[in-house]
Amino acid sequence: MAAAVPNRLGEVNNLGGAVDALFLKMYAGMVLEAFARKNQFEARAFVKNITAGKSASFPALGRASGGYHTPGAELTGGALNHNEIVISTDGQYVSDLFISEWDELVNHFETRSKYASEQGKKLATVLDIHYLIELYNGSQASATVADLDAGTTVTDGDLASATDTTKVQALVDFFRVSAQTLDEHDAPEDGRFCVLKPQEYYLLVNTAQTNGLSAIHADVRGEGSLASGQVLRIDGIDIVKSNNLPQSNIAQTSGGDYDHHFANMTNVTALVGVQDCVGITNLQGIKLTAHDDPRRLGELLIARMVKGVGYLRPECCIAAKSA
Repeated sequence: MAAAVPNRLGEVNNLGGAVDALFLKMYAGMVLEAFARKNQFEARAFVKNITAGKSASFPALGRASGGYHTPGAELTGGALNHNEIVISTDGQYVSDLFISEWDELVNHFETRSKYASEQGKKLATVLDIHYLIELYNGSQASATVADLDAGTTVTDGDLASATDTTKVQALVDFFRVSAQTLDEHDAPEDGRFCVLKPQEYYLLVNTAQTNGLSAIHADVRGEGSLASGQVLRIDGIDIVKSNNLPQSNIAQTSGGDYDHHFANMTNVTALVGVQDCVGITNLQGIKLTAHDDPRRLGELLIARMVKGVGYLRPECCIAAKSA
């Protein structure tokens, strides 16, 4: 009896070579999909891709000068303040998982997609947290250019109130103060956003204010729906719900998630920023490899990235604190 000719599902065009080549690419695709689905803030950053080196320079410009011309006087040019912000890469961040060949053989359900999803979520979560830490650090920073403004902190004890209506009123007031501050700092009107934890987010959806109106009511210029459980925008500021907003004292941990990005974010309730107020230096996007390990009879799955994060525009960074 002749032997069957198998179609090797992982082999490229049945041309020989590795019989698992396509399997590895499928795994990589699952990680990328999980990263894109879970990452919320990279799209709001000014991302500069570099091919070599360890840092990127982000120019910062002040405001142009001007004045009335005296007839006959020579125009020699006015002064414009310049500065730069250098964002260095943090090093190679790695998520690695090992799968035993025996465990895969006897396991009754598929694990690769689950592992891929978790690796993608880990990379996305770390990048989001680093972004939010730097957004907060920007709110505490001085001006990067002499004629621009420093970051802003709004402190309101009612943000920690045990009374929901009082807390919601404080949140709505924070939106109004933030919108006014951004206008006064000549921040662009497009791309404004506020980051809230789910608890505060759903308070805005469900709780009536002391004047009897909800945060989605037109009288407070809100948008959204009780049916969908969404508050889309207040005072021109988009609302982003995230579990990744730190609310504790994040100390520097050598080799850990907070080796390069840390801050005391105790009592932080919300953060407001604009598009490109935080920058990302991207030396290596997500790179994914699977390595067969014959010495241990298994496969090592590695997802890694090399990025750096830093604030660029303190005048557009605002933090809300309850104390």
